[in-house]
Amino acid sequence: DARVVHTDAGAISFSGQLIDCSGPAMTLASLLGEVRAIRPVHAAWRYHDVVSVDDDGYRSALAATGRRILRLDPRHNRLVLDDELLPWRGSQTTILTNVENGVWCWQIPLYGGRILSFGVVSRHGAIDRARYDDIVERATAACYTIRHRPEGDAPLDRFHSRSGFARQAHRAATDRFILLSDAYAFSDPVYSVGTAFAVNQSVQVANRLLGAAWDEEAAQTFCGRSEYLLERASKAFDLWYDGYVTSSDASAGEVQTMMLRGQLFHAAIAEHYGNVLNDADLEGSGDMFQPVKGAVDVALEMEPLLDGVDA
Repeated sequence: DARVVHTDAGAISFSGQLIDCSGPAMTLASLLGEVRAIRPVHAAWRYHDVVSVDDDGYRSALAATGRRILRLDPRHNRLVLDDELLPWRGSQTTILTNVENGVWCWQIPLYGGRILSFGVVSRHGAIDRARYDDIVERATAACYTIRHRPEGDAPLDRFHSRSGFARQAHRAATDRFILLSDAYAFSDPVYSVGTAFAVNQSVQVANRLLGAAWDEEAAQTFCGRSEYLLERASKAFDLWYDGYVTSSDASAGEVQTMMLRGQLFHAAIAEHYGNVLNDADLEGSGDMFQPVKGAVDVALEMEPLLDGVDA
């Protein structure tokens, strides 16, 4: 209330708004005691050396188990078979695999594909080392041959674990402070959209502060939009954990509209992420300073997700 921030460099007075970009650490909300748990989520991860890759082998392994690769065509809002588009390399793509009910893993190639980040996320409880190693052994994508790195103190050589990180602040903004993206809420690492949220909101907040007063109405609208985005994201995460995947052109289009274009990317952000969504239609993109209109619920046509399906 006194508009003073205490830092390692001493007390600093401010007259405008304090903007928190601390990510999942949620520094300001934690200091104010305004953080609550959203749902139980636990993660464990390590980094592995990639010895070799075999993208054709990955396709063959999927086909051998009766699975096929579907891709989302954002231009036409439809799902298409892999061979309808340009050649695709699984070893250069983030792979999310449903391991079992409420448990999934990520596989992300780093450093030009030389290192593989392999993480396991569960809603059931913490993942110990034995459980992690078992999942790595049976769920590593067939496009990879990996070698475990020697254990050490360096970040790439350690076994990492974290629990209770799905959290939400009581409010996203007041007349004194603004919490951007994950500093307001971090719900799940499934889609890794925190950076998109943060960049999008930072541009919109900066434009607002440069062009209009930050008043109680602006703060309340920002809070409403933040809650709306969190609810949309949470619904998508729940679909993933409940073992369902969108299976029709219509539902694929809704996911594209909801998760990638409708609320996460503003016109200004499309310029920076043009290589990702250069064909996306940004008409109707969400404005953090316009009240939410319409219901959040969207009817999606779904089918059960088979164990081990790669998305």
